[in-house]
Amino acid sequence: MQLPLQTQPVPSALPLRGRIHIWVPGLLNRLAAPFSHAAIASGASQLQETESRLQALAGPAETEGSIPKILHFVFGLKKPEPFPLYGKLAILTALHHNPGWRAMFHFTHEPLGKHWDAVKPMLILNQVPSLDYLGKAPMRHYAHKADVLRLLALYHVGGAYLDIDTITCKSFEELRGQQFVMGMQRNLPGQPGGLCNAIMLGARGAAFAKLWIEYAHNCRSAGPDWLYDFNAVKLPAVLAYKRPELVTVLKPIAFFDPLWDKVLARLFDETGKEAPMPENYAIHLWNNMIREKLDSINEAYVSSSNSLYARLARVAVAK
Repeated sequence: MQLPLQTQPVPSALPLRGRIHIWVPGLLNRLAAPFSHAAIASGASQLQETESRLQALAGPAETEGSIPKILHFVFGLKKPEPFPLYGKLAILTALHHNPGWRAMFHFTHEPLGKHWDAVKPMLILNQVPSLDYLGKAPMRHYAHKADVLRLLALYHVGGAYLDIDTITCKSFEELRGQQFVMGMQRNLPGQPGGLCNAIMLGARGAAFAKLWIEYAHNCRSAGPDWLYDFNAVKLPAVLAYKRPELVTVLKPIAFFDPLWDKVLARLFDETGKEAPMPENYAIHLWNNMIREKLDSINEAYVSSSNSLYARLARVAVAK
């Protein structure tokens, strides 16, 4: 199948850096203080229960395409907290542009608030235990638990995964013939790029997801440190370079353009001059970088703003 977006080769500059990022965590594993066998055993039980729940949700394999018509969202791995309006809009726009798809919501702590109440009836709910270990790798940060959970969901169920700080612009249908799909995250000066896991698609049992999960056992990040985005961005880029036949890599514009340095100017400019970008399947909003803006959005903004974000959201809200 010829994709509307030319596939993007992973830059050859990544492998050496990537090998270092894989080797160093493995070394730290071996040099670390002895693990708590009880904690690791508990983590194995949590992982087994999570995988069993996902396998029960999978249902019969779909025959229309390699990637099933299922949307996945993950939230609530830290504590019970209000579900944001932009999360509601992420779900509504994804369902609007993909009619006939089902939406699964994976969580440990159920969200709160009116926006959650509005979307909850649209979702297949999957409450999972806290993922505290992946093998011997402790999952100390909720973001890393989310990294693992989305991978497990794609591997055991298949479909399209989207962060809740995304907005969908068009259907994913033309991507369904692939085995695994990721988009390039372009680099800024002095910063490495990679493949971002905020939006991705995969067939059930995809070999790339399996390989990624196996390597993720080496992650030793404690949170916001130099290994923070190891599993999410760096590792998949290295694996895609090593095994390009297992993954379709799209240009940044597919999912990750604009990047965080331009997202406010492009999506939230009030002049209305920014036109929809026809090559974007969805757009990641980088909430860690523009949290103040996203937290300020309300229903009145969505209904009246001239910004590209509000115009994209209104298509689904008005349905």
